[in-house]
Amino acid sequence: MDENRAPETYYVYVTSTGEVIDGRPFHVISSCKLDIYTFPFDFQNCSYTFNSYKHSRDDVQLFFFQPVEQIFKQSLEAMTTKGEWELIDMLAEKPVQLFLDGGWDNLIIHIVLRRRATLYVVNLLIPSSFLLSLDLFSFLLPPQSVDRASFKMTLILGYTVFLLLMNDLLPVTGNNLPLINVFFSLCLALMVASLLETVLITNILCGSRDFPPLPKWLRILVLKYLAQFACMKKSCEENCEANRSESTFYKNTMIDIPKKEQVSASPGRVWEQCLEEMKKMSKDLLAIRHQVEEHFSNDNSTDEWIMFVLPCLVNMLQCEDGQSGPTYESLQQVIDKKSFRPSVNLSTPTITNISFTLYAILGVNEKAQILTTFLWLRLYWFHEFLIWDPEPCDGITKISLPVKDLWTPDIIVYEFVDDDVSQACPYVYVNHTGHIRYDRMLRLVSACNLQIFSFPFDIQNCSFTFGSYMHTIKDVRVSPALAFKEMTDNSKRYLQASGEWELVVILGDADILKFGIDEWDIITFWVVIKRRPILYVVNLIIPSSFLMIIDILSFYLPPHSVDRSSFKMTLILGYTVFLLIMNDLLPSTANGTPLIGIYFSVCLALMVISLLETVLITCVLHHNSMKYREVPHWVQVLVMRFIARIICYSFPEDPLAKLEVKQETDPWVVQPSESTSSQQTPTNVSGTMTLDVPELRQISQDLREMNSYLTILRKEDHLQNQWCHVGYILDFLLFRIYLLIITGYALVIICMWCIWMDQ
Repeated sequence: MDENRAPETYYVYVTSTGEVIDGRPFHVISSCKLDIYTFPFDFQNCSYTFNSYKHSRDDVQLFFFQPVEQIFKQSLEAMTTKGEWELIDMLAEKPVQLFLDGGWDNLIIHIVLRRRATLYVVNLLIPSSFLLSLDLFSFLLPPQSVDRASFKMTLILGYTVFLLLMNDLLPVTGNNLPLINVFFSLCLALMVASLLETVLITNILCGSRDFPPLPKWLRILVLKYLAQFACMKKSCEENCEANRSESTFYKNTMIDIPKKEQVSASPGRVWEQCLEEMKKMSKDLLAIRHQVEEHFSNDNSTDEWIMFVLPCLVNMLQCEDGQSGPTYESLQQVIDKKSFRPSVNLSTPTITNISFTLYAILGVNEKAQILTTFLWLRLYWFHEFLIWDPEPCDGITKISLPVKDLWTPDIIVYEFVDDDVSQACPYVYVNHTGHIRYDRMLRLVSACNLQIFSFPFDIQNCSFTFGSYMHTIKDVRVSPALAFKEMTDNSKRYLQASGEWELVVILGDADILKFGIDEWDIITFWVVIKRRPILYVVNLIIPSSFLMIIDILSFYLPPHSVDRSSFKMTLILGYTVFLLIMNDLLPSTANGTPLIGIYFSVCLALMVISLLETVLITCVLHHNSMKYREVPHWVQVLVMRFIARIICYSFPEDPLAKLEVKQETDPWVVQPSESTSSQQTPTNVSGTMTLDVPELRQISQDLREMNSYLTILRKEDHLQNQWCHVGYILDFLLFRIYLLIITGYALVIICMWCIWMDQ
């Protein structure tokens, strides 16, 4: 199936009889139809077929050089890497392949492999068997007293996670499905079926009193046939009949007495008979009592309700002389009914007062929208059964009790998103008036909608919603224990680890949460915090401002004589590296982008625009001026008039125009005339010819050529100056825009800082 990647050999052995021996290694990648139905206890039979590709058996015939048994033995001795597979056997055959009118010799070697299943047994079958054993033994749990459904649901969840983790060990093929996959799926199906059966049985056992009588066909099917099939010792009906037969019924002997005997009997005789009948009735009642107690031995609800109603009659703890505080017996009576809400009248809700002190702000995760804080939480509620008179109790007005022995309101924080890993407080304080104070530490990891637009001058408002998770407004009411200003002052006084955050204020409001037909009483605290921006000002804003100032001052570099573009390119590279290094300081969230991030992006964009403008001006100064082209008229009107007037650009004096005016007004300058260039010979008045001086004529001609060349140079300088003015005007325009934008952003940041300081 692939090329031979084994090293080649270039020599063969030739014997004296003409026999050639060619030994070479061969790297075989072959196709094999794998049957993984019995995975991981599968055997694979792969074949290697050797034949001539071109020559038929009339030309080339193939034979085994060695018996296949010897090949198998040599292979076992030579194998060094076995891995997951083990060589079991080798078989050989020599069929003749017929094709059209010819045939080819084939040598086929069948290699039988067996998988070493230890890895899969240890990692797949044994853990799965353990989970199945747990599910099997869960049937021994009594469904009427143990929540077997929760146990099975947890087991199914664990089995599903186990299958997901072990999925990489299972083979993937399109031919057939391994039996172990069917086994795992069947086990999962059995677990689900057992869970459904548990739910059904629990429903029957818990609501059997409300069901109609069992139908006759169902009684016969289940209690007779299925019971016999399950090898039950006795059916329910047989047990009932046995109970009826074992029951003893006493006849009323008073009825059997004849009327005459009743009339003629003496009063003493009548009382003796009545006493005898009462003794028999006492035995009957005693037997009935034993049967009832045996039947309802696990049902203690009556006793619990009796213990619950008893304090309603005597609603105070007892004290004894010589003992400080309530007696242990009276406290034990209250502890025994800790499962019930401590209210004499169950229609009266238990009022819970809540307050907290914000001790530390541990962290704010903008990306996950999570606030981590540490609170000192305090709960107050009234226990109507923990009341005593301090005078007979040696003046004791307050005691501490274990919180696990008392009823506590199930107050939670609705924004909670993680486990509380803080240290638990095992005790509460109980006042003689029945008021309980429960102080505990709470590491609160809560969800908070963080708005970071004004980062690092942002102010966050996170809510802590306290309320009962289970008890509705009819059972538990909540209210703040302290004024919100007092909670704010206490938190500011004790706030220790706040890091970059500072507490502003704590606000709150009570509300009612409605869900369906039920209502819950809740109280919401809003914790307003603000970020201390000094870290970000020093590490982000100030370095960025320095780089921006350098880029602004780079406009003062002369573009025609300094390579300003290389300078700006280096500055952009440094700014980019600065942003990459400072990226960890910037918050990341899906809600929005902070304004400072936009500021950095705009600064980078302005740097790039200034670089492009520098490239453009360099092109204008060094490209167009070299060709000495005139500045287009629309450029003169747009740039050199309107834009120059807007940015208050002043043009310097033109030396060429000043020189022309000076030449026109200077009396010592004689303009050349056409007569001087003629070839006529000057004559005097009398008509005689004067002498011609060739040196003066040459000097005059050189001066005229020099004047013409200088005039051309002055015109070229004038064109170049015009293009320079165009570049300078555009440069000044971008400089003004750049400076205006940077100043605007600086003012916005300063205003945000001022607003932050005023909070």
